[in-house]
Amino acid sequence: MVNKRVLAGALAFMGCALLLIGTWQLNQWYTTQVQAASTMSMLQGSLSSLGSEAGVQETVAALNSTTTAFLTTGIIDFVLGLVLLVAGLFLYPEGHF
Repeated sequence: MVNKRVLAGALAFMGCALLLIGTWQLNQWYTTQVQAASTMSMLQGSLSSLGSEAGVQETVAALNSTTTAFLTTGIIDFVLGLVLLVAGLFLYPEGHF
């Protein structure tokens, strides 16, 4: 009985921690996306007048891969946190809430 309570508590704690980490990563994705969009539009405008498009495309590709990594890990951590939290709540012994 005690081992089941400890396991359920640990799962719920890890689930909450992953929910927080996932939320933080999704916030970082959104913040990076907003900042990068304004910077990229200014950069493209200034470099297109100079005729240099190759450097802009490489920078855009690198930035897109970074924001995609933030989005992917944020979603994975958030979903895994939900799964662990629900598992911890369902495994908790009856009558101890």
